Amino acid sequence: MALEMESMASAIGVSVPVLRFLLCFVATIPVSFTHRFVQSPFGKHLYAALSGAFLSYLSFGFSSNLLFLVPMLLGYLSMVLFRPYCGFLTFLLGFGYLIGWLNVTQEKTFEFGNYFVCEEKKGFNVQVEIRIYFLLEKKFYRENAEFDLQCAPVCCVCGICHVYYMSGDAWKEGGIDATGALMVLTLKVISCAMSYNDGLLKEEELREAQKKNRLIELPSFIEYVGFCLCCGSHFAGPVFEMKDYLEWTERKGIWAPTEKGPAPSPFGATIQALLQATVCMALYLYLIPHFNISGLNGPAYQEWGFWKRLSYQYMSGFTARWKYYFIWSISEAAVIISGLGFSGWTDTSPSKPKWDRAKNVDVLGVEFAKSSVQLPLVWNIQVSTWLRHYVYDRLVQKGKKPGFFQLLATQTTSAVWHLSCTALLLYTVVANRKDNLIFSYYSIFNFASHCKLKRTVKTPKGLYPGYIIFFVQSALMIAGSRVLYRWQQAIPSNMNVVKNLLVFISFAYTVLVLNYSAVGFMVLTLQETLALYGSVYYIGTIAPIVLILLGNMIKPAKPSRSKARKEQ
Repeated sequence: MALEMESMASAIGVSVPVLRFLLCFVATIPVSFTHRFVQSPFGKHLYAALSGAFLSYLSFGFSSNLLFLVPMLLGYLSMVLFRPYCGFLTFLLGFGYLIGWLNVTQEKTFEFGNYFVCEEKKGFNVQVEIRIYFLLEKKFYRENAEFDLQCAPVCCVCGICHVYYMSGDAWKEGGIDATGALMVLTLKVISCAMSYNDGLLKEEELREAQKKNRLIELPSFIEYVGFCLCCGSHFAGPVFEMKDYLEWTERKGIWAPTEKGPAPSPFGATIQALLQATVCMALYLYLIPHFNISGLNGPAYQEWGFWKRLSYQYMSGFTARWKYYFIWSISEAAVIISGLGFSGWTDTSPSKPKWDRAKNVDVLGVEFAKSSVQLPLVWNIQVSTWLRHYVYDRLVQKGKKPGFFQLLATQTTSAVWHLSCTALLLYTVVANRKDNLIFSYYSIFNFASHCKLKRTVKTPKGLYPGYIIFFVQSALMIAGSRVLYRWQQAIPSNMNVVKNLLVFISFAYTVLVLNYSAVGFMVLTLQETLALYGSVYYIGTIAPIVLILLGNMIKPAKPSRSKARKEQ
């Protein structure tokens, strides 16, 4: 079996861990389909919990379920014990656990297992001694562990109850870990707690989304676990609400039988999602040999002129997006075929079923977006919706309009979420072999080396500034787009040429800044990100800043139609 996995992985050009993950990920489709045949609500919750845990075990190992159990328990206990504050507590604890930002108060048993899945190198047997230092009450505590490892390099991150390595480096080395799934799970746990918290508030104090999603009663623990792991949605999303999950399971709300008949068939929408996934993967496999990270760092790139560099950055960002389109299309198919993806009926005659509850991306909407403001509505849609409902809207004071602060805070939250693989505690890893290699890792508070390297070793630094830079860039990009939109709206209707010119400029601006910003998301490190931005003279940073400054100086009059409405 192992040989078959190796040969299959080699044939498609991925590592065995990544292949195993992809197989389990695709398996969420038949697993979700089988969910339709479970009759009782309790059985559905139990099936969702067990099938999700089993897929996690196959993908990441047994320890992954223990990793997931901690934030789930933190969220549920917050709801049980501290309902008036459960939303705030779960938000802090969930993100704190996600980035390993909690103190260690007792000796821990570290399970290495499948978290140490790196690019395998035959015949490389390393005896590794781990010395992990915890910063606790201004003292360092040390724990030692020894184990055999058949892979290299060693990638590990100090978490709360486990040591697991960073997702960014895992993917770079051909590995896979459970951090991405933990990221999605964290959002689901937080949304459940905050919706339960909203159940205490008066209806007139709530926004429409809060009214729709709030929970009056505490879900049972089996309902809660089923919600967290249902349809394998914790692998890559989509994020959905506990209220919707409960109504779907109990055949209430839009899933209740109506005069229109039983719930519509999901097979047509599922096939459409699978076809989209196939096209996306085919295009990605065709483009990736020509436009990739290696090309951005290659010597040929340095010899090119400005326009060719900018074009290559554009194509690299364009190419990278298709793997996300593929993953989200598969997860969409899994949720649709379970029935949970159903979101109601159209207003047309005859009415048709809508299946956009699981929709995470509008491919054409992203690639042909006329404005950066539209991107959150068509890219990673469910996470964008989560950020709007649980961060952006809740930062806006009643009676006031949102501004740049709310936008920047939301983008910063998104950046922190993507930095889940960051280690906030200091630790060092020492690998003992003939040449006595030393791998040094640092917390974000201490980048000074604690040991001398006898040989240069490329190691992860624990913090990926590329993520932060990307999301700050996104905030600037959207703010710049809003300036262009205001100018466009101020153009009189009889000046169509000028208005269309501004539409084109907005489209070109979006394409330019989006793909420029995506470079940071791909290369991750500060040095590489700044070097690549500098190679095109920081054009994608300067352009939005100039627009924002011009927007403050050139403030167009409001459209005449707005004045007419006020007079009415």
